[in-house]
Amino acid sequence: MASPITILQSGLVIGRAKNSIDGMMLDMTSPEPQALSLSENQEILVNFISSLTFNTSGQLSIEQFMALFDCLFSEQLQCPEDECVLLVLPELFNGQDHLLHALFAQIAVVYPHLLTHSLSRIFPYGSSGNLMALAEASRLLSVDAVEQVWIIAMDSLAEKQLLLQLAQQQRLLTAQHMGLCPSEGIVGLCLGKSEVGVVVNFSVMDADVEGTPKQALTSLFTQVSAESSDSLQAIYFPDNGDETLTQQWLDAYPLLSAKIGQHTQLLFPAYHTGEIGAAGGLYRFLHIFEGFKNGLLSGNILQCEISAKAFRAAGLFSWRTWNGSLSQQGS
Repeated sequence: MASPITILQSGLVIGRAKNSIDGMMLDMTSPEPQALSLSENQEILVNFISSLTFNTSGQLSIEQFMALFDCLFSEQLQCPEDECVLLVLPELFNGQDHLLHALFAQIAVVYPHLLTHSLSRIFPYGSSGNLMALAEASRLLSVDAVEQVWIIAMDSLAEKQLLLQLAQQQRLLTAQHMGLCPSEGIVGLCLGKSEVGVVVNFSVMDADVEGTPKQALTSLFTQVSAESSDSLQAIYFPDNGDETLTQQWLDAYPLLSAKIGQHTQLLFPAYHTGEIGAAGGLYRFLHIFEGFKNGLLSGNILQCEISAKAFRAAGLFSWRTWNGSLSQQGS
């Protein structure tokens, strides 16, 4: 049985939210999106970090990713040294090894200690990679392979070619049209084993190898329904205002019907953060942890992740109390 895990340290930058306190308040104090002229006759609404320059080069900038590291480690967290670090990166890197190698080369110069531990790994699977990383962190802590594990997830949609593509598909938020609000961010969590904390009960991932998202999510939700012995008290979905994304989980949602009751909450944090890609899954887990900790969540919680391209993932979480039981009221 997996051991409970707790968050020892946390830090984040999400758009104009520059720390964990601001980040966890986004559902109550979401900043107004900023207008950005994408072309002469096209203005979209975004939530980019003001100090980072909008990239017009046509591909994601390695310097932009390093600036996200700087935002996290310069003011919030001390960069881990020779500790196990699990890095969650965008799916952009799949099949684009030159970008992955360039990023690693830059990290090796600026933050070399992120890569030195023998158990450190990368998960270039977008937001779905966070659930893989959480399952791996839980495993490592349960077998006492390490005393603590870092998960760091980052992403940015501040890239013109990507935004032009999404705009052409009418998937972006504008003053006249609902859609996703592009953002960028980095989330860093240091996890440790604890007598009280979140238990990763189940984690599974699939891929749309032939562009069949319904098939992948059907498989995931079927497994979740079989694994969850009780009703789901809440489900965290990655909805961001993009109807294309919503339709993917809606098509498979009936498979969860046996585990959904009248009190099941459906929660969509990306409406408040903007779309932060690979960083979104770790932010949603932080939201789950804080919900349990503060008594706002209880029972079985499902987190569903739908990455931008191929990957889909689901994870089941619960909260264990001091006496070793699973809490029905949080803590």
